[in-house]
Amino acid sequence: MRPLILLLALWWARSANGKGIVVMYVDAQILFTVAVYGSLLFMPETSVAYAWVFSLATLPILIACLLIAHRGYRTHNVKRLALLTSLGFTATLLALYAHGLAHPMRYQDWIAVSEGAILAASGVMTGISAPFAPRPTISMILGVLWLVQASYEFGFSIHMPSPAWDDWNEKVPFLLVVLAMVIIGYERRRLTGTLAGRCKPSRP
Repeated sequence: MRPLILLLALWWARSANGKGIVVMYVDAQILFTVAVYGSLLFMPETSVAYAWVFSLATLPILIACLLIAHRGYRTHNVKRLALLTSLGFTATLLALYAHGLAHPMRYQDWIAVSEGAILAASGVMTGISAPFAPRPTISMILGVLWLVQASYEFGFSIHMPSPAWDDWNEKVPFLLVVLAMVIIGYERRRLTGTLAGRCKPSRP
């Protein structure tokens, strides 16, 4: 049921008028959903093969995050400050993660910390650049989403193995993306006028 709900939310965001790197990000999320949930039909979640599928399917999402963050960097009026803020926040999270990690690094931890670092840096850059972005609300939503996802990735890695975190891992990432995609789809339609049955020129 979760994959269907997630795909419907992604379709809602994808089918709105518009094009550009936000659409690329949504397409990457669709690819991830199909690949990861599809792979679970053939392999256990704890297998190395699943970790490879998860990592490869996550890569296009992270590339899209970095591209959106780079656009935010280019539009910010104080580029050096924005970059230092983004990198400084990410370095702080990594230091806290290293301090809190009580077990040896496993391959799952390397995946989580790599993904978390990219999401944190992209989230900060996209969020603080939102006032200068073509669509500020969408940039802010993505920035907040990625920061929450990054914090969750670090927390999940630190606390594993944990039945409580295992249980939450079935719900939290899924709910975060669904909520963000529903809001983004609504905002894209509002900006292009399709909610009111009108059509305005789309912006990337």
